[in-house]
Amino acid sequence: MKTLIIVVATFFTTLCYSQTEKKIDSLENSLKTKTYPLEKIEVLESLYTTLLYENPKSSLKYSLKAYQISKSISNNKKMLNAAYQSGVSYRVIHKLDSAVYYHRIAMSLAKELNEDIFYAKALSELADIERLNSNKEEALLLFNEAKEIYKKNNEIELLSTCIGNIASVYLSNGQFRISQKLYMQALKTLDSIDADPMFKADMIARIGEIQHNVQNYEEAIDYYKQALKVYTEENDNVWKCNMYLQIGTSYVMLKNYDSAIENFSESLKIAKEYSLKSNEAMLYTNIGALYRETRQFEKSKVYLEESLVFHKREGFTFNYIDVLKELGSLYIDLDEPNKALEYLDLAITKSIPSKRLDYLMDLYKLRSLAYEELNNTNMAIKDLKEHQKFKDSIYNSNKNQQIEELQTIYETDKKQTLLALNEEEIKNLHQKSKVDTLTKSLYAGGMFSGVSLSIMLFFIFKQRIKKNKSNQKKQNELHKKEIEHKQKELTSLTVHLVQKNTFTQELIENLKKLKNNPEKFNVEFRRILMLLKKQTADDKDWDLFKSYFADVHNNFDNKLRAIYADITEKEIRLAAFLRMNLSTKEIAAIFNVLPDSILKSKYRLKKKLNLGKQTDLCDFLNSL
Repeated sequence: MKTLIIVVATFFTTLCYSQTEKKIDSLENSLKTKTYPLEKIEVLESLYTTLLYENPKSSLKYSLKAYQISKSISNNKKMLNAAYQSGVSYRVIHKLDSAVYYHRIAMSLAKELNEDIFYAKALSELADIERLNSNKEEALLLFNEAKEIYKKNNEIELLSTCIGNIASVYLSNGQFRISQKLYMQALKTLDSIDADPMFKADMIARIGEIQHNVQNYEEAIDYYKQALKVYTEENDNVWKCNMYLQIGTSYVMLKNYDSAIENFSESLKIAKEYSLKSNEAMLYTNIGALYRETRQFEKSKVYLEESLVFHKREGFTFNYIDVLKELGSLYIDLDEPNKALEYLDLAITKSIPSKRLDYLMDLYKLRSLAYEELNNTNMAIKDLKEHQKFKDSIYNSNKNQQIEELQTIYETDKKQTLLALNEEEIKNLHQKSKVDTLTKSLYAGGMFSGVSLSIMLFFIFKQRIKKNKSNQKKQNELHKKEIEHKQKELTSLTVHLVQKNTFTQELIENLKKLKNNPEKFNVEFRRILMLLKKQTADDKDWDLFKSYFADVHNNFDNKLRAIYADITEKEIRLAAFLRMNLSTKEIAAIFNVLPDSILKSKYRLKKKLNLGKQTDLCDFLNSL
């Protein structure tokens, strides 16, 4: 059975890879035919998006080319996009200095163009680089600045991701409780808006990392596998590689070495295929450590020395101390203390500036063993004292972290409580005039939504009419047909408004209860929040819309399921809005996501429907 699963997985991976290759070939051929700079840039952007997480090194080539062309024609908006994309690719392949350089360019351009979201995204990338470089305080400052921008612009998906990134800083600092709390908060928010599964997978993977750090290794593996499933479905090779590595690491801690080496090998294969050099170096270290643990010293030496060569050649600082530490341990096991000292001395020298107390504690203990084998008692005792000093420092540091963690949780809860019990809001609840104003606002908001949607539908209808000016008769027929269609669609929207008004009445009743019984504030406040969440998450509106849409468009959703049985509700919604000829920007507004996310979803939908490169997705959906 296991073999069958592997064969099927390999088949689908090969199929996806083949389709990607075809798309890349098509785009590259298209690039050759383009003469205008802007046309070239758009094709280069598509190539970048296609390859970012499948082959980041190749994607970088296209973003850099787009940047040069944009610069040559002084198109700052395109320069901004290309600079940001280049920074992301450099970070993925762990060229952090280059990533910082391009993100700073992006931030400068974003400020000049008043592009707040791009500014915050580049800021978040810089913060993550600071986190990787162990500059945790600076990372938190930058992430929190980005968070406020996302919050101000109501970018829920990006806000949730930013909260997850803040949680990562606390995780790397050993503050697991606050980290888990923030991850769960981010995950809950993403669930409420039906977000891109990739964002959810990132959060789940981080929760797995927390479980690993608190030694719940089996739970960690479960979380990692959940995330791996999504990354595999989305063909995200970077994070597939990371998940196999993490799963293997947890299996090592469970002393299940066969499963560990199986996952490490899968991760190494992906790292080599897609030039993920930092991952490749790290995997050589982990495999070498595993073989040392299982007393296979010659195999261990091969992998650890290969890892050391990688780190020196590529200039990696991340994980470098781990390699030196493992080599020191290996040569102690091989009874070669002088060789062990060579690596341990260098590891201690590298660890002191980074203030890694955990590394220093272990390294001094290992070096004392090497000195003991050389019968150098004085140095052995001296290093044991250093080991104990750092052990005590870690104990005190952990205590301080726990206190800081509790304080952070307290401050966070306090801010949330103050927000919920805002003095001005409490006064408003006790004033009838304010309640009336709220009621009117809710009605107006519902009517505004209806009017906006009606205007949008009318605009689409008007655009369609313009295409048939040459034939008056056809125009009239189309006009009549579209009116009938829109009447049915507007009936759906009318039902939607009725539901909104029902909800409004229920909310008013709860507010009245609050006014008459101030002491019941806490209970009723929670009930109102639940109502609001229920209203946001309720799918009744979609079910009604889908019903009317099916009447107008001849069971559209059933036709899609006949082509691809496992198509999701979210994909059917996307297809329906594309069938109505809504623009990417309009659909993004409906889904409350960025236009880039919709473009990515369209690409995935086309891939699921097995449409050829010459087939336009919208044309195909209109033909159903």
